[in-house]
Amino acid sequence: MIALKPMMGSRQIKTAVESVKKAWNVSLVGLSESQKCHVISVLKSQVNKPMVIITYNDVQAKKIYEDLSFFLGNDVLLFPHRQLLFYNITAHSNDISEQRISVLGSLCLGQVKVIVAPVEALLTVTVSPRQFSEGIKRITDGDKLDMDGFVQGLVRGGYERVDMIEGKGQFSVRGGIIDVFGAGMENPIRMELFDDEVDSIREFDVNSQRSIQRLKSFVLFPAREVTISDDVFQKAKRQIEGPIMEYIKSVNGQGTYNTDGLLEKLQPVLDARQNIFYFEGVEELLPVFYHERHTFFDYLGDDGVIFIDEPERVRQRAENVHLEFDENFKTLLIQGEVLKQQYNLMMNYRDLVESISQNPCVKVVLNTLPRTSKDFRVNRQVSFVTRTMH
Repeated sequence: MIALKPMMGSRQIKTAVESVKKAWNVSLVGLSESQKCHVISVLKSQVNKPMVIITYNDVQAKKIYEDLSFFLGNDVLLFPHRQLLFYNITAHSNDISEQRISVLGSLCLGQVKVIVAPVEALLTVTVSPRQFSEGIKRITDGDKLDMDGFVQGLVRGGYERVDMIEGKGQFSVRGGIIDVFGAGMENPIRMELFDDEVDSIREFDVNSQRSIQRLKSFVLFPAREVTISDDVFQKAKRQIEGPIMEYIKSVNGQGTYNTDGLLEKLQPVLDARQNIFYFEGVEELLPVFYHERHTFFDYLGDDGVIFIDEPERVRQRAENVHLEFDENFKTLLIQGEVLKQQYNLMMNYRDLVESISQNPCVKVVLNTLPRTSKDFRVNRQVSFVTRTMH
């Protein structure tokens, strides 16, 4: 925080801090890329609220994340883009999934964090905060624990049961010992139960299996961003089973249609006699199971700060991403590879602007060059003068 002290006394910084504290939307003009991170860090030190920085691509998001981490450490999280892979449902990145889960979980817990997101990460829909929160477990030493219920909850949250943990998203049970490795954890957790009471909680090394330290409590996030509850699963199956089979029959044999890919993706739904909670590709079927659309902004609450970094570039990127999605989806729909409901997996730019505008959080627009944003109205503009060093 010492590195930020020279900026705290400037008139522009004081005006920006005052604006945010009064819940005034403000435009900050004239800041270089590195200065933006300085200003955000100062604002965070003066205004203890959750903050989200929306920027125009993955590269810029990672750069801002790294720069802010220098000033704010572990209070900074990256919310990456999850690609919609209709053609290859096994290609999702576990690292990206874990980062997204950590962000959503932190927001559900009300933790005051700084979140950096490329705009494309905010265009894709997700499950409701209520459903995600139901998968968060808080365990304290001495708690009463129903082992069967706890294990069922892990399965419902997308965890894989194994004999011995090797990676994240797994758990094992041996007698009264439960090992689990959750998203956002550096090391897995081992719980020992005495009858139905948590007798000890330890962090341990996944390779050596040796204990690292004893813990008083821990929080466990779901292993998957999207899981399906039993009642929703059965209802969706009944709703789509007939139409899907009719659709497949109607297009088979028409030459340009090949429904093998669609059938493969839907097989877990069509074949299941009971809820399986999670299967590869369930994220791409989210609109089939849930008709209400939820986004990142549903998690943010109403007492935070949203930064829009170079809004014109954000707009261009969002429109290009949605245009590419739109063209690819139409082709896949004609080829019989997707269901029409899946089009609702992504918002367009106007939807995004509406989500941001309707959110009560303070908006801070960041522009290097003097520029008026027609999509994000502000109450005040603060101009910074940047001097080049020779």
